[in-house]
Amino acid sequence: MKWSFTKFDDNCIINLPKDVFKKENIDILKNLIEELKDDGCKTFLLNMGQISKINDVGLGMILGLYKFSFYHEINIRLYNLQHYVSQMIFQTRLNIIFDICECDDEILTKIDSKVSLVA
Repeated sequence: MKWSFTKFDDNCIINLPKDVFKKENIDILKNLIEELKDDGCKTFLLNMGQISKINDVGLGMILGLYKFSFYHEINIRLYNLQHYVSQMIFQTRLNIIFDICECDDEILTKIDSKVSLVA
């Protein structure tokens, strides 16, 4: 599986594929995050735009990523949540645990402007 990401200073956006919640893909994602951390990234924004459905297994895997981030001293934030996914997170009150970015978030604005300058 090919992963796409955009780095900006010590931030990185990782575009999650719709089948990310398979066990083997989560392990690949953790390895990618470790490699990018070694390359200087400290904050990871997980673009969930392709994920239209999520269940308890997917939510559990995201919780596992947060535990992973704690032990590796990095920040993981979710953004671009589809309506159903956002509803599930808020109904289960996991929004208290998950760090969810809004479209006008300062980091996203900086990354978008930097990408526009490069393009």
